[in-house]
Amino acid sequence: MAKKILGISFGNKRIKLVEVEQLKTGPKVVKWAIEPFPSDGNQEQQAQALTGCLKKNKISASDAVVTIRSPLLLYKLLELPVMQDKEIPSAMNFKLESLLPFPVKDAVINYYRIPDANLKGKSLFFVAAISKKYVREVAAMLSQAGIRMINIIPFSSALNGVLQGQDQSPHALISIGQQSTVIVLVKNGRVVFAREFTVGGASLAHAMEGVVQTEQGKYEIDFAKAEELKRTLGIPLEEDEYLQQTGIPASRIMAMMRPALEKIGAEILRTFEYYRNETGDQTEFLKFYMAGSLVKTKNLLQYFKRELELEILPFSFAVTAEQKDFVEALPLLALSLGAALTSKDYLDLLPEEYKHPWLFRLKKIWSYWFVALVYFLIILSFSVGLIIRQGYLETRAKMFRQKLQSLGIQTNQAVVGGQEQNLLTQGFNQSGEIDRFVVVMNLLNKNTPSAIYFRDLTYDNNSNSLRIKGLVLDDPKSGGLISFIEQIRQDRNFKNVDLASLRKSDQDADTVFDFEINCLLVKEAGQL
Repeated sequence: MAKKILGISFGNKRIKLVEVEQLKTGPKVVKWAIEPFPSDGNQEQQAQALTGCLKKNKISASDAVVTIRSPLLLYKLLELPVMQDKEIPSAMNFKLESLLPFPVKDAVINYYRIPDANLKGKSLFFVAAISKKYVREVAAMLSQAGIRMINIIPFSSALNGVLQGQDQSPHALISIGQQSTVIVLVKNGRVVFAREFTVGGASLAHAMEGVVQTEQGKYEIDFAKAEELKRTLGIPLEEDEYLQQTGIPASRIMAMMRPALEKIGAEILRTFEYYRNETGDQTEFLKFYMAGSLVKTKNLLQYFKRELELEILPFSFAVTAEQKDFVEALPLLALSLGAALTSKDYLDLLPEEYKHPWLFRLKKIWSYWFVALVYFLIILSFSVGLIIRQGYLETRAKMFRQKLQSLGIQTNQAVVGGQEQNLLTQGFNQSGEIDRFVVVMNLLNKNTPSAIYFRDLTYDNNSNSLRIKGLVLDDPKSGGLISFIEQIRQDRNFKNVDLASLRKSDQDADTVFDFEINCLLVKEAGQL
């Protein structure tokens, strides 16, 4: 079964849909629709409106290409110095930073080089950009209606997609809608510039509003009447015919419409001039293809052909259709049809997360695992470091046990690493009082770090004074001895803790220091 693609264009309070089936004989329009749409509504309201439209018109396609217009879309011709292709994205982002109404990191950007630009030492790029936030909102709304957005493209790509490359000569594509007009310049089958300006069919109707003097008296024209005259009689090029059918002098109506018509013509010519000035390409675009709601206005093509002195043609659509009334609606459906027909030569504005959803999810999952892996490696490195440090300390401890033994100090009577080891009693009995021995040793055991060894402990039970002589393995500035003293000072069982002396030991060439600490024990604080 042939694949069906749905082209979607969001207009002013309306949505336009064209369902195209790709057959071996060429594309075929299966269904189409123009329905009211809550452009200013929330996502749920829009999804409900789209769902109703699909059901009403029996549209079954589940994949859609959406085309977008200004002000959501930004077009630019950007100059860059000649550089390697890999350097272009960062240079492009730098240039766009000051041009976009949103941060570059929040934008979907696509571009291509314009080969015929006559700029010495520089390259010219045609750039389109849109907010990722808007793309995600559209994708979410379509998904809620059961539609998968497989692409989102600017109106320039959609209009160019209608012709399917049938005309390789330089030409312009113009779509005049109710509120605005879009113009696209095409050369060698590729878009080289595009812009949109806010003059459209409604501008003509508003220009006709007012009071006209006729033979029968004053004739008041409001917006509704102006729309009716525009739709039924068109541009008043034939004086007698217009007067006969309306009783209004054609010259009076033409005088009212002319400013809006001239505005459209002037903007078209200004687009040509801007392109030539920016690119240095003096190509003449002498042929127009016109679409949009205003194209159905009688005498419009003839008016612009006469005023602009250009060849102006209605769009030619290389498709067949099941519904006979599709041909009549074609000018209104150009953007939607072009979206469904768009070939590979376009500015794709679909974020990567929608192009390759599974790959994007895998990358996202991998990013989580990567963070977890980094965290694990940090913990592992820290643990290995602790193990290595522990091994280093044990090696140093072994060396110093041997050194202490050579100094006549029994290592099985030292406080090592905060653990109790048949604590040193040498010199303790000088006071003749040992009733507090266990308590004093427990207090020291609680506060002694692994880098400190005791050589002599002298306790006077009457004066409650304690003198500690010992060795510290590391440089005192590293914090081991200072930390030990601070811990004793913070213990409520000790007071008047002072470092009486500190000097480098002359018993060992390494960083070993002799120290002496004096303090008093507090009887009332605990068991003492």
